[in-house]
Amino acid sequence: VMKFAVYDIPGHSAIDLIDRGQAIFISDSGLDADLQKIRFHVLPHRQISGVIRETKELPGLSFKGGRLILWQGKKILHLTEAGFELPGRLMVDWLVIGNDSAPDIEKFAGFVTFKKVLLDTNNSFFFASRFLEGAKLHKLEVHSVLHQGAFISKIENEDT
Repeated sequence: VMKFAVYDIPGHSAIDLIDRGQAIFISDSGLDADLQKIRFHVLPHRQISGVIRETKELPGLSFKGGRLILWQGKKILHLTEAGFELPGRLMVDWLVIGNDSAPDIEKFAGFVTFKKVLLDTNNSFFFASRFLEGAKLHKLEVHSVLHQGAFISKIENEDT
């Protein structure tokens, strides 16, 4: 079973893409240097998921303020800076917002179609709370890791 995880590590952005014993780890540079936090927050989930190898090799496209990740037929848009410049109109499975980078839902609503928004713990509590309120008006499906804890999605292999 493949998994997409956004971990609850206060003040950091941490994502795992897990498939057949391998994890692609996407994190901010501050977390990369903190092995104790990785051991505490990330390794337990990896152990129960059967991860034996980690890589930083990221499939996709980087652009100013973020990246588009293409993985196992899924598209993940990860916004990391407020001055992001989208590479064009996008249809993605998940929109991950970090670092208070998308305060105005209208800024990307016309350019990005998504199934779910994930607010990682690299956002301020104020930003995440305000975003959740705004999302209600637009009837968006949002998971705030700050409010609801880690987000983990199992991805069934369509070949089976």
